[in-house]
Amino acid sequence: MKKLIGLGMILALVVISFFLGRHFYIKSTFTKPYSIVEEVVKDAKDSKNRSEYLISDGDWSELSENSIYKLVREPLQWTEFTDFINGCEGPANSLSTENGNATDKVMRQKYKEKHRTIGVTCHGYDIENGQHIGTKTYNLLLENVNGSWRIVGRAPIEGDNIE
Repeated sequence: MKKLIGLGMILALVVISFFLGRHFYIKSTFTKPYSIVEEVVKDAKDSKNRSEYLISDGDWSELSENSIYKLVREPLQWTEFTDFINGCEGPANSLSTENGNATDKVMRQKYKEKHRTIGVTCHGYDIENGQHIGTKTYNLLLENVNGSWRIVGRAPIEGDNIE
């Protein structure tokens, strides 16, 4: 009887470990592109010459044939992006990025996707009354290339209303 209880407890631990491991694997896989965007924003704030996660134009010409972004992708101009990030500082602006927080259901549905569009947004505020006066968003286009997430470009910018 004691052997049966011990075996049952071991089996329960194995099953629980399996499901917990799967949960953490899915979460880690799902949030990886968001972590990369945070790293790229940090690189821009640090005024690095380029981020290691940006794909080169030469690599893009090879990947573009199979990319879902081939019709909408615009190259990410690093200097322009760095100016956008660093220009979104001070009391009248606030920078935000999507963080990948999602429900378990969403993560399970999307963790195997090989592409992701993630926004980096600058919110503008009126200094006198704190009212939100506009936003400008860079939508970064990411693809999983040979097992690692890379930024392949940006979506066209429309509706910008911050000068």
